[in-house]
Amino acid sequence: MSNENKIVGMCIGCLDPLHAGHIAHFESAKAMCDILYVVVTNDANVNKGPGRPFFTDAERQHSIEQIKCVDQVIINPFDSAIEAIKFWQPDIYFKGSDYEDLSKDVTGNITKEKLAVEAHGGKLVFTKDDIT
Repeated sequence: MSNENKIVGMCIGCLDPLHAGHIAHFESAKAMCDILYVVVTNDANVNKGPGRPFFTDAERQHSIEQIKCVDQVIINPFDSAIEAIKFWQPDIYFKGSDYEDLSKDVTGNITKEKLAVEAHGGKLVFTKDDIT
């Protein structure tokens, strides 16, 4: 996803409901890249329980587009973050510090995301913000 020698970063998530911790995460990510893409999990793939997402993917996209440090917001057309990483190939894939301990990753998805970004020469970076 490199763009004319610019460092491209990517954050992916449900982001529902969007809160101050998410914004701090985006700001930290943007400080480490030139272009920041935020990929919003599409409604069909939100797996947060009954009644979720609270807001539609289009509503979440619109809200995030209002955040100054975010360069582009994309609704994920794929079933997983792994597919999105493989498709857009960011230089840096950002996750919050709450995902840093891979031994707590019961799904194994963070490890798969790490491998997906490293497969094209990118890297996984954990921001240090409290995003809870």
